[in-house]
Amino acid sequence: MQTPDPHTPPILRDKLCEDVFYLKITPQIHPDIADFLLEKGYKGVICECYGLGGIPSALLEKLGALVTGGVRVIAVSQCLQGGANLQIYAAHKRAADLGIEAWNMTGAGALARLMLELGEMM
Repeated sequence: MQTPDPHTPPILRDKLCEDVFYLKITPQIHPDIADFLLEKGYKGVICECYGLGGIPSALLEKLGALVTGGVRVIAVSQCLQGGANLQIYAAHKRAADLGIEAWNMTGAGALARLMLELGEMM
């Protein structure tokens, strides 16, 4: 990230995409939630995953279908420290292969960033 020039006036970026869903991964989550998100027209999904990016395998394949359908899917960690990393374990690498991105930031920060990124594309 580049340090801003103190002599350049700041740019207000206020185009936000509100079609972003925050999905907290839990043991009992039903994989069909991904079908619902695609049906409702969401443009992005923040997945708050286990540890470094753990997602139950049945849900993982459905999230991959979201990516194929044009939805940005971002993995963040539920852990207070460490962050998501989809390059450590084989199960997590499958998520990366499906096009799921991992961001090393809080869920709230990832939500705001994704809303901004998608908003600027509108």
